[in-house]
Amino acid sequence: MPIDKYLEKLEGIRIFSKIKLPNSISLDTESYILLPETKEHPDLLVAKRKLVNDKKIESICKKLKIDYEEFHNYDRPFQPFYNSDPIHNISLHEANLLMRDLNSFILPPNIFIEFLKLITQEKVYNGHGILIQTNEQNSIIDDLLSCDKTKGEWLNQNYIKVKDTLFVLYYKFNTQSQLDFKVEELDVKTLSENRGLTTGIDFNHWLMYPSIQGLPTNNNVYKGMNLGLVYKAPMDACGTTFEAFSDISASGFPGEANYLILNCTIPIHNKPYFIGIRQATTKVKALELL
Repeated sequence: MPIDKYLEKLEGIRIFSKIKLPNSISLDTESYILLPETKEHPDLLVAKRKLVNDKKIESICKKLKIDYEEFHNYDRPFQPFYNSDPIHNISLHEANLLMRDLNSFILPPNIFIEFLKLITQEKVYNGHGILIQTNEQNSIIDDLLSCDKTKGEWLNQNYIKVKDTLFVLYYKFNTQSQLDFKVEELDVKTLSENRGLTTGIDFNHWLMYPSIQGLPTNNNVYKGMNLGLVYKAPMDACGTTFEAFSDISASGFPGEANYLILNCTIPIHNKPYFIGIRQATTKVKALELL
């Protein structure tokens, strides 16, 4: 069966064939990071924080019949980073529907990698083009990479197996800076086996030498010297998440099994209690006038 015919039978896999981002939108650009243009995408604005609950989100989710929860007491008391609770317990399918109403999108792994590399650089700028202060930059890094609590976010890429072939489904920018729906075979260089705590992947190697679809390659070997990453290889009808797992003991202190995970095994309709979403959009000329 041709892949297009197969996809038509899968509810929720293909939210829309093209994401039309607007020529102008109203955003608090100070709350976003500027991800500079590359050959893969135009200038992007990526939210510093995962999406939080407010009246606008409540209204949209009510209209779309999306049930979600708030991640209460998300921040550590001594370092508040969120002024409201991030939403979670939302599926990738629902998250994409919500982003469509917000004229935004969720980063796929290949662009999320760029975001991770950017945020750890010496100079990072907000949507106004103003340098972000070091303490705020450290808070963003901490929110992404620290294992003080179990947390994570959806990345906009999922997988479908047709017969014995695994396909990757994601959105890619075209020459008009619009997002087109793409279906490709999984890159043959992609690491196809799970890697656990003792045999994980090298985090820096993943950032520097990913597959064309933003996943670890089969020559990624963790030698225990740099930051490690647990990896769960792509599975049929599943999406992608980036997670920080915290093994909190009964006493409230972090346990020994604290680690980062790149997880490609969560079904797209599942609603993990700790997974949120990060908003992104293109940087348009109207925003430069704010």
